[in-house]
Amino acid sequence: MQKLRPHILFFLLTLMLAGLFFSRALLAVSMIVFVVASLLHKNYKLQFREFLKQPLCWGTSLLFLLPFLSGLWSDDKSQWIAMMQVKLPLLLFPLAFAWPLGFSERYWRWLLTLLIMFLLGGIFYSLINYSFLRSFYDLGYLRGNSILTPLDNDHVRFSLMVFMGIVFCGLQYHKDKEFRYAWLWIFIMILFIIYLHILASRTGLLAFYFSAAGWVIYLLLKLKRRMAITMVSFLILIPLAAWFLLPSFQNKIRLFKFESDYFIHGSYTPFSNDIVRIISIRAGWSLLKAHPIQGTGYGDIIKDSREWYSLNYSEMIEEDKIYPSSQFLVFGAGTGFGGLIIFCLVLFLPFFIAMANPVPWRMILSGLAISYLFDIGLEVQFGVFIHCFFLFLSWQWMKRQNIASL
Repeated sequence: MQKLRPHILFFLLTLMLAGLFFSRALLAVSMIVFVVASLLHKNYKLQFREFLKQPLCWGTSLLFLLPFLSGLWSDDKSQWIAMMQVKLPLLLFPLAFAWPLGFSERYWRWLLTLLIMFLLGGIFYSLINYSFLRSFYDLGYLRGNSILTPLDNDHVRFSLMVFMGIVFCGLQYHKDKEFRYAWLWIFIMILFIIYLHILASRTGLLAFYFSAAGWVIYLLLKLKRRMAITMVSFLILIPLAAWFLLPSFQNKIRLFKFESDYFIHGSYTPFSNDIVRIISIRAGWSLLKAHPIQGTGYGDIIKDSREWYSLNYSEMIEEDKIYPSSQFLVFGAGTGFGGLIIFCLVLFLPFFIAMANPVPWRMILSGLAISYLFDIGLEVQFGVFIHCFFLFLSWQWMKRQNIASL
């Protein structure tokens, strides 16, 4: 069994990727089997000890345990149970990844290649659909809509995955740049960047630009000014080119400019995604201030949010009464200021984990952290999986890389 363990885990990871794109049921089953299989080795007791030694592992598990404890003061137990089921990977994945997967370099390369192939397939599927209905989709961006994407049309989570793909392609190119076909990684990375601007999802774009800005700062600190200037030039030229060449990106910016006055005054407009999100963030902040010590309890967040909407926006339709559109505020509303502080620490302490090459690791962490400012990825199945899958695979893979600094 010990010799078979890496092969089994590799197979299950590929099944999880397939489930992510094609079947929620396959994703759920393969995740459960993966966790069980990861413990089937003679050092399983050491694996539990390693879990307790690694801040990344036990820290991530707190993102499950704190909302779980809030069930003690949640009135709506059924809603609380449903939310805990979604969050269960935050407890189990850190334990599964606490012990090395035992992958050879060939397995890591195959896993990266499969991930990139799935992303490319998803992008081509999205672009082909867009090409047939281009005018329809471009106009839809003026109403806050998006083009069709994989992951059950979850363009927010898919854009975050595309961002991760950009980071992985850059890292692999740096590792393979002496090889003849290393330029393929750059080509794929450019394709991903172009698609990210066609899709024009704020989550992916924020992750990309925020993490790239962090890289520029890193280069300046390392006195690599020429490379930093080149990066800044690209970061200015890319959105300018997107504005003139990509109608979807242009219309997304126009919509944001149009709705900016509503953001300032807090005016409500039905079916406006951005305006509803801003109002929902105000709702989350109000809940946090009203329950600063222990929060409302995770099961009561949506109930208390709807009561706030009814009190402050009586004209709001039911479809627009959503969760606070910030993972930070959802966690704070459910567990209080103490829980919010712990959530921030869990997100930011991994930046100090020693890596042979810290840049791609910190870009992944930056992308995840910035995405949670205006998204609730840890409250949906795909979001929880993507967080755990990319965070822990990156940790396992990157800490074993022996390459020069970027």
